[in-house]
Amino acid sequence: MEGGKIQQVLKIYAETRHHGEEIESDSISINIIRKAASEEKIYTFDEKTLFCMYKTEYKDRKSIMMLFSFELPKPMIGSSAASDIVMGVVSMIEKVFSPIEYIHYTKDEDGAKIYGFLKIIKFLDN
Repeated sequence: MEGGKIQQVLKIYAETRHHGEEIESDSISINIIRKAASEEKIYTFDEKTLFCMYKTEYKDRKSIMMLFSFELPKPMIGSSAASDIVMGVVSMIEKVFSPIEYIHYTKDEDGAKIYGFLKIIKFLDN
């Protein structure tokens, strides 16, 4: 199953690199996910995780931003649920796209649900 996920991410990365829309790297994560969903540019990573990709500029260099979103269980039992999801995604992405320039995890509430957002940025010239 992980091989299928990697192939899907690589395909979308290649498409984004050549034909992707550009977005500000400091845009708010939940707004990026909403934008991607409204434009049908959001993809399923697994049963609980969605993701999108955009071109961006980070530290004055052309880059690709990968944004993963997942619903967190409520109530959270410590941070172990989020940690397991984040570490699984980061581990897979680092195997394929190393070196990674920026990784940032945040969470946000949208109504009664809590979402985790994992933003990963990779320079295009690496």
